[in-house]
Amino acid sequence: MKEKTESTERPHHNRLAAALIIFTNFLFVAAIIVASTFFTSNYRHKINDQNVGEITNVNASSARVASTFLEYQNKTVDDQVLALTTGSEMMVSKTMTLSEALEELGESNSRLDSHYELVGTNSKGTAVALKNGAVDTLAVDCSSGYDSFKQIFTETDPAGVTILCTAEFTDYFTKYKSFALYRHVDLVDSGSATRKSTYTLLLVFQSSKITSLLDSDSGFSDLASVIVKNNGDYLFGSTEFLTDNLFKYFRDYNGLTFDEKKRFGQRVPNPR
Repeated sequence: MKEKTESTERPHHNRLAAALIIFTNFLFVAAIIVASTFFTSNYRHKINDQNVGEITNVNASSARVASTFLEYQNKTVDDQVLALTTGSEMMVSKTMTLSEALEELGESNSRLDSHYELVGTNSKGTAVALKNGAVDTLAVDCSSGYDSFKQIFTETDPAGVTILCTAEFTDYFTKYKSFALYRHVDLVDSGSATRKSTYTLLLVFQSSKITSLLDSDSGFSDLASVIVKNNGDYLFGSTEFLTDNLFKYFRDYNGLTFDEKKRFGQRVPNPR
């Protein structure tokens, strides 16, 4: 009777030991999986944080470059407006007529990468540029194709705004994608000593001038720099984003679900 009990207990003991071994192995494998998952996730988070930090630095660098460029060129426009309205070395203490202003602009701008345009409230005017060492002028007509320009040519300089910059456009004079810093200036009518008309003075650059400054060897092949207004409209866009408004791109083209689009739309302003 005793031998039968011992033989019965031995297989039970073996099964218990085998189960314990299997359970221990299971815990060991599970621990390896959990640890691997944790370290992989942690590594990915570190890489992501590092990439975000690098992109933030690139963004900040691009913003400083763009700001410095725009502020410097804006000072050039302000100085030119001052010359047209208070006189220059060529014409002292005198608000100029349109023809005198065009002559002054031609004499004062010796740069090949930009040119001036003087446009009236009817969206028509004259471009003045240096070409082959000589001053070249061309009549320009911006009355069609750019609705935002119609507002620019009829408004006055907004109070408190230090830099006035157009959105990107195809320049009538050069036929290239361009942008312009601008100011409004009152010039004396040629037939009157006192009557004045308002014109918009634009300093026009090819868009490549600033996009080349924004481009950086960041190592991110899919990184594109754009400059937008507060409402998301591009001053300088990118073909990567497919729309004329960055917020619209995020809502419509960035793989968001309907609920994600709705939540995103509540956090950013609608394009106007």
